[in-house]
Amino acid sequence: MRRGRFGLGWVGLDLVVVLLVGGCGTDSTGPIGSSTGGPVNSSNVGDQIGAEATVGCLPQTKTPLALDEASVLGFSGQQVLDKVAGEHVVTLKWSDEAQRQLTQSQLIVTVTYDKGRVEYRDNEWHSDTSGGQEQSMIGIETDCPDTVEVDVQIMFHSEDGTFAETFDGTLVATSAEVVRWDQPLESLNGSFDASAFVPQGTRYDELRAWVGANFSDGVLSGVIEGQTSYVDEVVATAQQVPIAEF
Repeated sequence: MRRGRFGLGWVGLDLVVVLLVGGCGTDSTGPIGSSTGGPVNSSNVGDQIGAEATVGCLPQTKTPLALDEASVLGFSGQQVLDKVAGEHVVTLKWSDEAQRQLTQSQLIVTVTYDKGRVEYRDNEWHSDTSGGQEQSMIGIETDCPDTVEVDVQIMFHSEDGTFAETFDGTLVATSAEVVRWDQPLESLNGSFDASAFVPQGTRYDELRAWVGANFSDGVLSGVIEGQTSYVDEVVATAQQVPIAEF
């Protein structure tokens, strides 16, 4: 594990960023195109710009593990599943900005393991080799904890039917008690529609959405968030879209 520094990027806040882009934006309101995925952060910078990640907390080495094999962190994938696998019932609270008739709903989250990958990752900070971008932007220190990853299937079903989706995802554990899971809401086959949560009159060319969950000693909490963006000549504008928390 190595501590690094990263430049401040799009982190889900309302902001305006000047970009060197060609062409003109659109004056229309509403989606012209659609894509999904979370905002840029310290661990996914490369992924968000459509290329293999080269900046952020990246694995230096990857070590396959048997499910019950202890990693160098002192716990196994099985111990992670002992805390996380199975059914979790929580309350899903929709954002007030969504202006929905139902402000909350019961949410059932089911985590299932079926012979998926189990892997230990020795993570290290990787930065732009030129160093120029880092030096010219605000620096923020970040830790790169080593992790155990377990591939699982996660199913969401809200009682009101608004969020019924199933994902193949990866549990990321820094200990058997502290586990996270993040998923861009793309290529969906269920009931969720992120555009239904964008405030009326919002101008955007692109809408991205994602769900993030944390399991703390087996107790589940998380958020569903979105981000709209549009480009007007050389100015790109991004705005956070709160959707729900659980």
